[in-house]
Amino acid sequence: AMHLAVELLNLSTTAVGRRFSRDHSTVLYAHRSIAARCQREPLLAMRVQRARLAITTNPSMKDAAA
Repeated sequence: AMHLAVELLNLSTTAVGRRFSRDHSTVLYAHRSIAARCQREPLLAMRVQRARLAITTNPSMKDAAA
């Protein structure tokens, strides 16, 4: 969730961290970790892409992100 929040919400890691009640460094670690794992694990990459598409193509999800 933090990985997609960083990519889709155009917020700083500090702002994302506040929304998840976490430190910015935790958000940065999660984002980098998932990005690296997606490079190595095609199934995970596909799942992340599916989640991204669900968020970006669902009008009610776009409203929730704002």
